[in-house]
Amino acid sequence: FRKASDAGRTFRLLNKMLTEKLTPNTATFNTVLMSQTETKNIKNAMAVYDLMKLSSPAPQYGRPNNQTYNMLIRCMAMNSEPAKAEYFLNEMRQNGMKPDVDLFTMTVTAYEKNVQPRKALSLMESMREEGYDFYDIKVLDAAFKQGVKIINNVVGNGQNDQATTKDNRETSPDSETLGGTWYNKSDFA
Repeated sequence: FRKASDAGRTFRLLNKMLTEKLTPNTATFNTVLMSQTETKNIKNAMAVYDLMKLSSPAPQYGRPNNQTYNMLIRCMAMNSEPAKAEYFLNEMRQNGMKPDVDLFTMTVTAYEKNVQPRKALSLMESMREEGYDFYDIKVLDAAFKQGVKIINNVVGNGQNDQATTKDNRETSPDSETLGGTWYNKSDFA
């Protein structure tokens, strides 16, 4: 049914199944989705996903599962679409699935490559809600430190207001707050 080099064929076969009133299951949709994501055909990948979503709440077709979201998140992150990858991370969680640390890492890295350190840091903070501690993950710890350096440079160049705490305590020039947590600049040097 699937050859990665012929994503158009898999898409046409799915369409033929639907026009002949055959009911594809999740595995069939995921097979077609895989061929679309492997060939970076994001438009068709989204069409396959949308068809799967049409089946909710009464499943006429297969519903998106863990594999579905893995493929979509990886595809979006690898194609410089971190906001879309993060959307699917959130969608995955809303549907009762727990994204693995690799999916978060890919999305954070995509934000970094797109020079969006605040969004990368925000996503890293949301990882804590999932029970992941990015300080124990070297790639994410390095990304976090790089993001703090960039933000400190922006703050240090007068392009942003000085960070303050909610309780208005005095701060030294060697400390910053990010997401309500205090960090020493020397930790990131």
